[in-house]
Amino acid sequence: MSRNIFIEMAHHPQVILDTMDQIQLDMAQMQQGTARGKRTRRMGCIGAFVLLAAGALLFFLDSVLGYGILCMAVGITLGVMAVLLFFAALMAARTPRLLKQYDTQRQQFDAAYQILYALRDDTGRKGRVVGWLDLSGPRQPEKKVRTGWTRSGKPKVYYRDPWFQVKIKLADGNLLRLALVDKVKQKSGYVVGHYTQIKAKLVPNPDLYPMMSLLSRPIPLSGATLADEDGAIALTSTVRPAKLSPREILESLWLIYRHLEPVGPGPTLGVQNAGMDGGPR
Repeated sequence: MSRNIFIEMAHHPQVILDTMDQIQLDMAQMQQGTARGKRTRRMGCIGAFVLLAAGALLFFLDSVLGYGILCMAVGITLGVMAVLLFFAALMAARTPRLLKQYDTQRQQFDAAYQILYALRDDTGRKGRVVGWLDLSGPRQPEKKVRTGWTRSGKPKVYYRDPWFQVKIKLADGNLLRLALVDKVKQKSGYVVGHYTQIKAKLVPNPDLYPMMSLLSRPIPLSGATLADEDGAIALTSTVRPAKLSPREILESLWLIYRHLEPVGPGPTLGVQNAGMDGGPR
């Protein structure tokens, strides 16, 4: 479960999805192994408690009732075995943290998969996705953006983790850029702030969409804003990682398309239908 997943993307979405399908199988096997480790840890703690109780009982019988030195020796042996078993169980104490790390990886992996699955047909047969999927986690030295100190003198560290970032030239000539960026604040070694920033930008094909206007339409993402950035439509939103919804991201991308004004009847983004079910699961 300590495996870090990094996928460099420069292929057609279907090629990337095929690679991610194989990674999903590996992740499922790692999850099973981690679950077994959690059960082993639990049983080890129970066994250590039983051995310690039995050893204490034998030691009590010898010291109080005088059952003999053999009884004391067995009690001490059981006590030593209990301590060894307990420390062996502590070696598996990382399991809950690994499970939490796995859950985060899995959520991010599924989000990237569903987005790529929904957009696979919009790239055209010769289109490709350029970017990356980085699931190594935000608290890495190379992702540290600044440090500071609290009023009480405790260290603060800020991280920026663009874990999913892609650029896609769509079949109709539009250019889509999408980034999912985690921002983390750590104080005294503990995470005290964590949110995901969603940034999307659509640069329209001027031959099909010479004019644009930002109409007043509802956006599924909570707190999302649309802006005109030098002829491109930019969407920005911030959510908590646990509330990251690929469906809402896809619906928002479709709404961006609805802000374009084509010369005539033109194509629409396929996420309106494909991917609203979250892809094949």
